[in-house]
Amino acid sequence: MLDTILKKLYSGTDIKGSLAELKKLLKDDAAAEIKVLRDNEFAELTDRLTAYLDDPDPKIRKNSAISLGYAAGAAGDKEVSDRIVTRLFEAYCTEQTKYNMAAYIEAIGRLDFSSVSDKLLKCRDTLIQSEYGAEDKKHILEEMRELNILLRDRIEKKHEYTGYELLNEAVLLTNRNFKNITTEELGRIPHREFNAGVMVKTKNIRKVLESRTFGEILFVPELSDEKQTEDMSEDLSEYARTLIERGLVEYLARRHSNPGAPFYFRVECKCRDIKKKSDLEKKLAGELEFRSGWRLINSTGDYDFEFRFIEGSSGKLQFLIGMRTFPDDRFDYRKDTISAGMKPSLAALLVRLSKKYIVDNAAVLDPVCGSGIFLIEREFLSPARILYGIDIYGEAVKAAQNNTKAAGMSRKTELINKDFIQFRHQYRFDEIYADMPRITAGRDSSEVERFYMEFMSKARDLLETSGHLFIFTHNRNILKRYATKFGYSVLEEFEISKVEEAYYYVLKY
Repeated sequence: MLDTILKKLYSGTDIKGSLAELKKLLKDDAAAEIKVLRDNEFAELTDRLTAYLDDPDPKIRKNSAISLGYAAGAAGDKEVSDRIVTRLFEAYCTEQTKYNMAAYIEAIGRLDFSSVSDKLLKCRDTLIQSEYGAEDKKHILEEMRELNILLRDRIEKKHEYTGYELLNEAVLLTNRNFKNITTEELGRIPHREFNAGVMVKTKNIRKVLESRTFGEILFVPELSDEKQTEDMSEDLSEYARTLIERGLVEYLARRHSNPGAPFYFRVECKCRDIKKKSDLEKKLAGELEFRSGWRLINSTGDYDFEFRFIEGSSGKLQFLIGMRTFPDDRFDYRKDTISAGMKPSLAALLVRLSKKYIVDNAAVLDPVCGSGIFLIEREFLSPARILYGIDIYGEAVKAAQNNTKAAGMSRKTELINKDFIQFRHQYRFDEIYADMPRITAGRDSSEVERFYMEFMSKARDLLETSGHLFIFTHNRNILKRYATKFGYSVLEEFEISKVEEAYYYVLKY
């Protein structure tokens, strides 16, 4: 394939088409293609491509640059790399076609560019300080994006959150049915409930982390203009402009160390028309970069800030910020996870709902413990005498061991890799907690029913006469059927999520 392309390229009959084919071929597997070339063949190829950097046709220049980056990068020869980088940088500096600029930076990035990194930084500074027409904005954004990726280690300074004593307004996303549990934990912190959780406004944002029942904290930036929403039908470039003009960058800078360094972010749009999502995110991200003079830099894979735009029922966008810089260490013990494992904030909520049934110095059992989250949150609410966790899957038990160790609970926790039905113990337990399996594509209803039947029968043998069984289930009818069959009384039923058909039960035998 490569031979055929090179013959066409060298014959000069279809340079543009041949370069497009070459670029695609090298993109798919440059190392394999370049490996088959002899030294003189490789030298001829790079010489030809280098010469095409001066071609009058901008597409020929662009594809030559990209192909050079792939070819020289795959060769792994420093002398070749230095020579090609120098030539690519020269071509970049003299290029007049805006849509080509990003291609040169992309190509340079495939090589050792240390010899030109300082010059590239100066080019980036010049680009930031220059003014451009609307017709060039797209290409400037592409060029800057490549420069930012390439030079990140040179321009980035890590930010630490320092705004603890500033007045911070934030949204705590909670279970919609039990926002009151979170408000009780917040105590005197000023707050109010809303549809998706609880809003707080405080100069002691650390205090908020004493609540374990909210899943996520999102900051509400207090910008200079009180208008925090924008209609989806309006020009989103104007929305981005007004966010910058109202002080978004300054809001972040006041709350972080190294305030002059760029803030790396990603955009997340939650909109009703899912087809619009990608376009909206791309447009908003580019506009925020451009309008901030690249004080804000879009980075979808490695970022500190998530700019979340949420479309309400009225079509307005609400703007919130998730800050990875804000040290929410409530669940740092969660070192290992398993598929379908329980979220720590949910476990914390369920344990709080159990609070009036919890006894001091209890013996606690989780017969399907997974990664140990339920047991850990139970211990955090009220220290137990001993905690047992059982799981049939060794991977889950290993995860639970790592998590309970991180939580400082190893000495009082026994974790056993075993089928619960085969478990025997010399004494009974005061509390049994279980996140029950659900009907899925890989687990049919008959299998789930059998587990419930065996579980409810076995639990009777392990539960103290004064003890309680706490069950989280997505199959409430199955649970009720076997609770009745085996003589349990339902003390309380909590609807955790109507949509997900998730319920929490307190049972007594």
